[in-house]
Amino acid sequence: MGWITALGIFGILWWMVFFVALPFGATRPEASQPGTVESAPDRPRIWLKAGITTAITVVLMALLQVAVSRGWLDFWSIVGARP
Repeated sequence: MGWITALGIFGILWWMVFFVALPFGATRPEASQPGTVESAPDRPRIWLKAGITTAITVVLMALLQVAVSRGWLDFWSIVGARP
């Protein structure tokens, strides 16, 4: 797997993990302030979730790289098509 392909897969995987991590720890405020949506989270902690997402994605990419380099997983099986 080339570095451009790995970077693309990392980006797609990062966003997938990020969207899964967004709802964790999100709580509604007890009293909504004027001008805010009632369902907006009180403390979204986006930077913490982005850091955790990056760590999880690095681990997943390392496992993917090991699987591809040892021949357990073919790149074309990931993409779903052959040239």
